[in-house]
Amino acid sequence: MNAAADGEYAICLRIVDGTVGLRTDRTVVRDVAERVYGRLLSEPDDATGWARIRGGVFVGGGAERILPHWGDVTSVEGALEAMQALVAWGFLLERRVTAVRGAAVARGAWAVALVGAPTAGKTTLALCAVAAGWKMLADEYVVIDRASGRVRAYPKYPLLRSQALDLLGTYDAAALDDALRVEWAGRAGVTYHGVDLDRLFDRRVWGAGAALREIVFLGCAGDEPVAGDPTACAVRLARSMLTGGCGGDRIVEAMALARRWPCRVIERAAPAAMVAALEDPPMARRRAPGA
Repeated sequence: MNAAADGEYAICLRIVDGTVGLRTDRTVVRDVAERVYGRLLSEPDDATGWARIRGGVFVGGGAERILPHWGDVTSVEGALEAMQALVAWGFLLERRVTAVRGAAVARGAWAVALVGAPTAGKTTLALCAVAAGWKMLADEYVVIDRASGRVRAYPKYPLLRSQALDLLGTYDAAALDDALRVEWAGRAGVTYHGVDLDRLFDRRVWGAGAALREIVFLGCAGDEPVAGDPTACAVRLARSMLTGGCGGDRIVEAMALARRWPCRVIERAAPAAMVAALEDPPMARRRAPGA
């Protein structure tokens, strides 16, 4: 894409020489990018306008690619959707990783990927796990390095529904105000909060990455267990994957994931019970990092 076309964007990412940049001419996007993706972005370069995405999320490639977005970015919700779409596009162009919609938490050397439908409670469970002493690795996209099997840290500020914060029940309004990055009313009257978890918990919450131990699907009553059934795992994973192409190619990549790592379902229950299920997986599932 040439420079003239680049100038017509609302927001775009630039991938070149192993770095990723963000540039936009829209105030609302700059504000949302800083408030929600601030842990991933450096300050924009005064000469070029590009802000670098840091933290090892992307490795990038040798050829320069500019990924534009011309959608509606006049609202916070529109700006967030644009950022999500562009970051997802960046993952599609990087062949070193598998990216899955979900959340990830870590305990010591182990990481657990949480996968499920948009309202399955992935972020809520991750938040409850963090409250119990786990480290946060990702909320939005789980990025798995294909060679090492490690989950990369993707420290975007998580977007929490009011109900997720209510489950903790230990924070007063002042603590939430101090941690709040952005707030808006989404669809169906649901209020979302972009929260700085380090401030909310008054400690360092984000981990630097960890070896993937297992993939956990958040189910509900009636879901069939998928433990020990790679085909069923692959079908569910394919629905949430960003990478792997489409159709049969995506199923092939999902099957490779399901054969490499154990998968299981955790049914919806009280938060403490779900965190306890993460803490004590079946012995048959445990593997050493790198195995």
